Amino acid sequence: MRGGCMRGRAALMLTTAVVLLSACGGDGGGGPSEPANVAGTWSFEVHEMTAPGATGQCGMTGSLVFEQTGSTLTGEYTIDRITCTGPGGGTIEGPITGPIVSGEIDGYKVHFHFDTEDLDQHGTVSGSRMTGTCNWRGEGVTMTGKWSAQRM
Repeated sequence: MRGGCMRGRAALMLTTAVVLLSACGGDGGGGPSEPANVAGTWSFEVHEMTAPGATGQCGMTGSLVFEQTGSTLTGEYTIDRITCTGPGGGTIEGPITGPIVSGEIDGYKVHFHFDTEDLDQHGTVSGSRMTGTCNWRGEGVTMTGKWSAQRM
């Protein structure tokens, strides 16, 4: 388990992505009675992350390691690279790591957060693939985008 300093650093790095973009100026229909099994390692990417009024967008790549007990998800995320386009854009090299918190799976629906509930992911599971939307809030900016993950 990482110390509070590392979690704070990870949250700070992710908030930096929100600030970089701001400088640029899914839900399934039902599911099984038992939750899908998502325990294990997944490659993860975020794309088309935008903020209102910004002219660019951000994307990132990394991995997720889920631990699952019934419908509860915990684990850790690692972001290897964040790239933002547009004026003021740039790249942040990782790794950026932190805990997956407040995670749950309901049938094929998955919902989890990075570090804090301000970094929110919703999606669906289909076999060895997950897709969904993300909504990140920080420094007075809200970014929305899409994410996908593939079981490794």
